[in-house]
Amino acid sequence: MTRIIVAINIIVISIVTSSVAIAHAPAFNAFVVDFSVNKGKGEVTADQNGQGCANGQGNKKGCVRFAKNTIGTITFALKPQIKQCADAGTKWVITRIEMTHKGYELTGGIVSDKGIFDGGLPNWLQDSYPNVDVDGVLYKADQNEGLTRVTRLNLNNSTTLNRNYWYRVTVSSCDDDPVVLVSDPRLENGGTDIP
Repeated sequence: MTRIIVAINIIVISIVTSSVAIAHAPAFNAFVVDFSVNKGKGEVTADQNGQGCANGQGNKKGCVRFAKNTIGTITFALKPQIKQCADAGTKWVITRIEMTHKGYELTGGIVSDKGIFDGGLPNWLQDSYPNVDVDGVLYKADQNEGLTRVTRLNLNNSTTLNRNYWYRVTVSSCDDDPVVLVSDPRLENGGTDIP
């Protein structure tokens, strides 16, 4: 009889422990930001309306917000499939994605939708993106290795809530003499209070 009671207690403790762990697990979101290239105008722009952004100048195209206690991925996309310049029909590829925590402050304490990309990242942003280097480069490839879709993980790992930061996407044409264009929307990390 004693053995049965001990076994039941162990099962109950393990169920309680599991539910506590589940209750504190972060939510997960998978965001996609589609980009269009207008070679004639010399620009690459985000097609997606803002996805939950509220700070700065609001929910502008290309802006993505990871809410508090939410991790996930961002896919930067020129096409629905992953392709390279060597693949038929591919005209543009992503060759660089950078991040910065620096932005211009406008009147009234509002931050701009454009970042200042001059290198150096704080620890919270490096901790949030496992693939980013200290200079803010999240993805880098030459024209031959560049992809039409790049996905990166955001761990939203900041105990200071509601951080603004920016990303810059560089695309290169698949021509013999490649044209390089850049877009730089804003991001928001809601941060975490999960121990």
